Amino acid sequence: MNYYVGIDLGGTNVRIAKVDEEGNIVQDVIAPSRGKEGPEIIEANILELLGQFDLNDVKSIGLAIPGPVDGERNVITIATNIPGCEDYPFAENMEKITGIPIYLDNDANAAGLAEALLGSGKGYHIVYYLTHSTGIGGALVIDGKVISGHKGYAGEVANVIVDPDAKRYPVY
Repeated sequence: MNYYVGIDLGGTNVRIAKVDEEGNIVQDVIAPSRGKEGPEIIEANILELLGQFDLNDVKSIGLAIPGPVDGERNVITIATNIPGCEDYPFAENMEKITGIPIYLDNDANAAGLAEALLGSGKGYHIVYYLTHSTGIGGALVIDGKVISGHKGYAGEVANVIVDPDAKRYPVY
């Protein structure tokens, strides 16, 4: 049987799960992400947590990031919740160390794809996924593929005003 690892990196916590082909979790861990300590510390923390897993039968690793991702370069473009991580080569570095292909994407896109393939969206031609935690994100999945667009913003709900009196932040 093939196994896969999913890593959900947030500003507060990092969650890692090893799953089988049907999406059943066979092992998982949650720990502080150390998100404010810089990319090298975050990466070392993730690699230490991955050391708790048997990776010999793992085919690939997905790394979900809270922010836009440049899919061609496999890097984060804006990292509001994990400062200093813009353009840091997490995927490239971790792939060299583990020897396992690493795929980087926005956390809402990763969650939306999982929902479309294995969750309540399974069997539907079009799935739109909306997430709400520290921020609000969206993902558009058509025929089992995330529609990211040229800059990675397709499917995003963008700067939706929830509280008209809230402080405004610049749009990048």
